[in-house]
Amino acid sequence: MAHQLSIMTVKTGEFPNAICTRNAPMRMKLTEAAVRRLPTPIAGSRYEVTDLAMPGLTVRVGARTKAFYYRSGAGGKTRTVRIGGSPSTTLEQARAAVIQLQAGNQPASIHTKQDGPKRAGHGVPTLSEAFSEYCRLRKLRDSTLATYRKQFRLYLPSLAARPVTHITADDVLAIYKGLLVEKSAAKANGVLGLLKAVLKFISAVHKLPVTDISSMIKATGVKEPTPARRRLIREEQAAKWYQGICAMPPHYRAPILTAALTGLRISEITGLKWADVDFTEGLLTVRKTKNGRDHTLPFGNFLGALLREWRATETQYPNDCVFHPRADRFFWLTKQRIGIDFSPHDLRRTFATQATRLDINAFVLKALLNHQSRSDVTQSSYVHLEPSDLRKAMMQIEHNLLSLWGGVSGTAA
Repeated sequence: MAHQLSIMTVKTGEFPNAICTRNAPMRMKLTEAAVRRLPTPIAGSRYEVTDLAMPGLTVRVGARTKAFYYRSGAGGKTRTVRIGGSPSTTLEQARAAVIQLQAGNQPASIHTKQDGPKRAGHGVPTLSEAFSEYCRLRKLRDSTLATYRKQFRLYLPSLAARPVTHITADDVLAIYKGLLVEKSAAKANGVLGLLKAVLKFISAVHKLPVTDISSMIKATGVKEPTPARRRLIREEQAAKWYQGICAMPPHYRAPILTAALTGLRISEITGLKWADVDFTEGLLTVRKTKNGRDHTLPFGNFLGALLREWRATETQYPNDCVFHPRADRFFWLTKQRIGIDFSPHDLRRTFATQATRLDINAFVLKALLNHQSRSDVTQSSYVHLEPSDLRKAMMQIEHNLLSLWGGVSGTAA
């Protein structure tokens, strides 16, 4: 017996192009944005929306998932074919699959209702399905998840509908070589790393034989190392750089100078909350870090004054954030304005380089950068530093940077 779909009332203003009839799925011209905005029904129910632009294409919305389906009727029988889940399957890919189905072909990524709830390849998930499962079950940061989804959407659509056991060495090699030519070694290795992680994960979970793509790429001899980035703010640039930053609006200037004076990652800068800034003790704590551990740093007089002045502007962001959630954009806009190319991580490298030039202890520097190494037994098991142990080093680094910036005083004024 077919699962009964719930009928949902849709506000005209929310979906102005939608057509609703009693006891029938909603119909509208679907777009990627419209699919994303489709509201989640209450638990235990679901509804469908039919695409006016592609007859036969519907999107089914449940409490946990959204998925594209193809429906056709012939000889009094209704044929239902699942195309793929959203967002791993895009609207464009779903429409392309419908065209193939209407032509009598069946893409490898889909299964029909009469065949039972099997995945493509007799129980073998497609790469798109494997990717969705990987993203759902792995504990990934929002920024990491966004990066993975972008990589998958841009660089792996040719494999999305392929069962994971059917992905060959030649498939992967062609994508890798193409990215080396069209993009960079860093981009090619990033996509390769994502593909390797997904295949390894799905192989372990479902006990499936998949291609060892890492060994295969190495065996061909085409793999190129990702070059280490070495750019930083050079000492001869420092004064001009600081003058340019000071000419920017306060909501640009505050996060950039905070990054320069703390060495924090951009995700840590944008995740910093006022509740975790202790002006009395001169400490700030970052909760969402790369290694998952809270990171507490002392701050000097200049940064303390800068943060106080920034708070006095009463600029408010969601979730008590100190800075704009997309402050990473300010770095790009600022470098265009001041004529010095730099990124948030360049400031982190500059911070670490100046600390090294000041002969700051290596264990202290690792603590300042929140670097953890399990292979370093001394660091992981024997050396435990408190924020008070880091204060002297932070004062030295701040003083040195202020000197390079042109003898700035110890206040933000």
